[in-house]
Amino acid sequence: MRNLCLVFLLVLCVGLAGCSTKSSFVQMAAGQPVETTADYSVGDVKDSSGFKFKEGDKDVFDIPEAMRSALQTALNSKGALGSPGMYTLNVDILKYEPGNAGLRWLVPGAGATKVGIVAVVVDKEGKHLARIPVDRTIAAGGAFTIGAWKYAFDEVATELVEVLKDSSKRKPPKDS
Repeated sequence: MRNLCLVFLLVLCVGLAGCSTKSSFVQMAAGQPVETTADYSVGDVKDSSGFKFKEGDKDVFDIPEAMRSALQTALNSKGALGSPGMYTLNVDILKYEPGNAGLRWLVPGAGATKVGIVAVVVDKEGKHLARIPVDRTIAAGGAFTIGAWKYAFDEVATELVEVLKDSSKRKPPKDS
């Protein structure tokens, strides 16, 4: 019985430690803070990840459109989706790996799902005010992480909006 409890505890620890999200807010323009109560519109979303679906993949989708849709949903759910004019978010998808839930289950860390972006907050004059990198990794788990390649975009978008709305996650401005 004791061995079973230890195995359960080990599995629980690996499962809880197998996911991570890193983000930050880097002010780019000194003296021009980005308001935490601002409305945002989604601007350009581009994919610089270099990821290519394999021929015959059944789960092919448009990566930039998945990010755009997730971001619009996250902004709308937080009441931050506004009309064009206040701030625009331009997003570059730097990293995308769909991973494999079966491989994650067998060997935690292998088969990880990864999404990494950099969002830039742009004002109505086109000035870049802030840079927000967000990285999401789902590195462990089995059946409950099936489909992580879909919901990882939602989690990245939600984290991005949380950073935009939470002044405690903001770093001081860079020197101009």
